[in-house]
Amino acid sequence: MQRPHVKHEISNYKDDLMQLCFIWVNKFKNLENFGISFSDEFDFQFDIAGGNLHRINKSPMPHLFGDNIASITGVLGINGAGKTNLLELICRIVNSSETLRVEYLVIYRVGGNYYKSTNIKHPISADFYISGSVSRDEMEGMDTVFFSNVFDKNFIDFGDAIADVSVNNKNNPRTLARNRESRQSDFVNDIEFFQSSEFESLGLSVPPRIEIRIEKFINRHNQVSRQDAVVPVLNYLAEIRKKNRDRGKLYLVRQTIQMGFLKALLERDTSEQRLVSDMVHILEERPNIAFEELIAEFRERCSRHNDTIPWSSNLLLHDALTILLGLESFLKEKHFDIDEALTGPKYIFTIDYDPGDSFCYRHLACVIQTLRFGSISWTGVSSGQKAYLNLFSSIWNGVDSYRFRSEKKRTTLICIDEGDLYLHPEWQLEFVERLIKCLPKLSEGTVQVVFTTHSPILISDLPHQCVVVLNKDPEVSVDSSNRDAQRHKTFAANLYDIYQYSFGLNHKRSGNLSSNYLREVFKMLDKKTLSQQDAESLSLALSVIDDDVVKFHIHKRIVSE
Repeated sequence: MQRPHVKHEISNYKDDLMQLCFIWVNKFKNLENFGISFSDEFDFQFDIAGGNLHRINKSPMPHLFGDNIASITGVLGINGAGKTNLLELICRIVNSSETLRVEYLVIYRVGGNYYKSTNIKHPISADFYISGSVSRDEMEGMDTVFFSNVFDKNFIDFGDAIADVSVNNKNNPRTLARNRESRQSDFVNDIEFFQSSEFESLGLSVPPRIEIRIEKFINRHNQVSRQDAVVPVLNYLAEIRKKNRDRGKLYLVRQTIQMGFLKALLERDTSEQRLVSDMVHILEERPNIAFEELIAEFRERCSRHNDTIPWSSNLLLHDALTILLGLESFLKEKHFDIDEALTGPKYIFTIDYDPGDSFCYRHLACVIQTLRFGSISWTGVSSGQKAYLNLFSSIWNGVDSYRFRSEKKRTTLICIDEGDLYLHPEWQLEFVERLIKCLPKLSEGTVQVVFTTHSPILISDLPHQCVVVLNKDPEVSVDSSNRDAQRHKTFAANLYDIYQYSFGLNHKRSGNLSSNYLREVFKMLDKKTLSQQDAESLSLALSVIDDDVVKFHIHKRIVSE
């Protein structure tokens, strides 16, 4: 059953909504005496010792991001500089109900007026007008989505205030335990995204194929000791499996999925044991019943009670069993193709994806994910395309989680960690443009974006007014004197200059191996006379060096000898 969807009107007045402008914190993890501006109009600087807050004009920039992007901030920094910590700080300070035990200062704007929120005890003097001071509880807040493809087991517990759609959170044992009975898979979320009007407007293509992996062997029920009632069902399934061991691959795949799902139902049955007793009663009445007929009879009994799938309460058990009954013909219709290149304990096969059959795919995904080590994923697209679809699908589902919390429309704050991860350079070229085009549609309103990156391609689409560089020696904690926002060559700059000035590569033109090799080549070129070995080394260098200027000088030197 697809979730209902409420459409908000997109506001034409982004100034009426909250925009985050500046955060300062005394200490948060490795961020010490740290301030960062998010406005593309002003830089803010705060001196905790004197209590002075300054606002500095940035050079004006053209209207690049459209009417519904409040601001975009790109954050650079070497590993360990604190980029992920910064995104966590933003999420916690803007929306979290947790008490911050460290001193902080937040400046935000609503309707053209500036407000501050702080727990600093001594007075703060600002060189611009602040309309009022509010506590964090009184702040309007923002619908905040945190996305990251990084999986490093850095589990951040934001609670319910933040839509955490990061890979870490999806694999967090606490999250898995908390959502055990209601968790909807990424695959099903993707299907719902593909069916949305927002996806339709993005101009993205859905993956053409689906890959499914299931265990060939069905394990015995692992709770038989406390559920003796299921033994007749297990014995029946074992006999059916034994009789059909030599059937074709499609038949065996279908039967494996059917039996695995039925066993999962037995394991997860309620304390009343009604599902177990229904199956047992069918076998008592018809001990020689065909397997397909057993499923059909069981489906009818579930239909009478409107039973839902125990681990997915928004899907009817009757519908899932209907999919199982027609599974073999469905797989054949979708061009079932099994991978027989390798032998192993799993069946690995692919089928077509047809958006018109989303009902069937949703229920099939629910069935597959109940099987031991069962998995279902997209195929037929590159890892970069998958990452792209996952990014926008996750954000859409994160934003969707806010839609029924309040009728009042708020700014959507989207924090993206390592936005360029898994993206081919070709996809990176259009990353910022896609964000500008897509995010307001996904959130149906005004969006403020903060993303971290290591990609000079992404940064080449952001004016320096929108870029913050975090500098940090991995071994030394540094303060705001050299941690505050620093501006460098970015927008429309060539990639070498961006690497040089924004990533601090100290005039390196290539990797260490080739750079060291070039130094040895230059030493030979500087010699007054070349030895036979030098000449041979330079000849070899011509076959590997691809810089035309360097090759010209090597060739010239060899010819002159």
